[in-house]
Amino acid sequence: MSQIILKEIGPASESVYLEPNPDLTLGPADVLVEMEAAGINLTDFRLAEGTYTERVRPSLPSVLGTEGVGRVIEAGTSADPSLVGRRVILLPNYLQGTWADRTVAPASSVIPVGEKADAHQLALLAVNPATAYGLLHRYASLKPGDWIGQDMGNSAVGQNVIALAHHAGVRTLSIVRREETVKQLLDQGADLVVVYGDGGDDLRDRIADVLGDTTFRLVFDGVGGPVAGALAHSLEFGGQVISYSSLTHTPVAVPAADLVYRELGVRGYWLINWIRTAPRPEIEAVYTELAELVEQGILYTPVEETFTLADYRTAFDRARKPQREGKILFHFQNGDR
Repeated sequence: MSQIILKEIGPASESVYLEPNPDLTLGPADVLVEMEAAGINLTDFRLAEGTYTERVRPSLPSVLGTEGVGRVIEAGTSADPSLVGRRVILLPNYLQGTWADRTVAPASSVIPVGEKADAHQLALLAVNPATAYGLLHRYASLKPGDWIGQDMGNSAVGQNVIALAHHAGVRTLSIVRREETVKQLLDQGADLVVVYGDGGDDLRDRIADVLGDTTFRLVFDGVGGPVAGALAHSLEFGGQVISYSSLTHTPVAVPAADLVYRELGVRGYWLINWIRTAPRPEIEAVYTELAELVEQGILYTPVEETFTLADYRTAFDRARKPQREGKILFHFQNGDR
């Protein structure tokens, strides 16, 4: 058994080591999970570097790995014994690390899922699909035929927004930076895709032109800066821009005229707040629904390559590579198919 451990704050390739004999002592409310697969996210790297958020600071030494899927093989004395033998996904609440052959987690951190779905897809379920689900369900009662606009259309969140919206009959306009991603998103169910080049252009007017008389119910922003403002120009009266990330580390720039005269709103969304505050039945219902959509093939995230824990340095390099063809994962012996 082995587990990746963060020994100090810094670049993950230099600040972690592979512990061959991790402490797997269960508390009364814990479960022991034998992992099948675990995703590698930029959030994991930022957590190691100490740059993710002031609300999440690892206590060193710390386990790493935000999301994954495995099977419960042991339960603590006060944990639900019916979990033993169940396949589960682990919630991305930073209470356990998924980059491990086996990991100890609070029983409250696991959600049972079905046996048929692909392990790699389930390993990528807890963060990006759940974020997309929250964006689509929390801020408006969207109906078939409604439109939403988003930047970062070819990101993992953006692609899940497209898949979930398409399944529900909600239409999407997505902003991307590269022409070669347009066909990919259209094939996945996007309705409109607009390319935004460097140096600024007439993005606001181009969005309005392709929409015609249509307006967005919501706009989702993961970039920051002026792109969300261009999308917001086509929001309905009283509509909202929902910011869930900031790739450019700059504030969302919505013109004051749009905010004041059309009474637009700008809101923030962080998945972890929902996990920490939502009732347990609601969390279970959302993740059960998402797992079923994975099993049906409605939700699918491209996977470029998988690695063993021993090859973690190569895995990290690949995960940081720009313009990848898919996600990078750790795959464990228990997940061999």
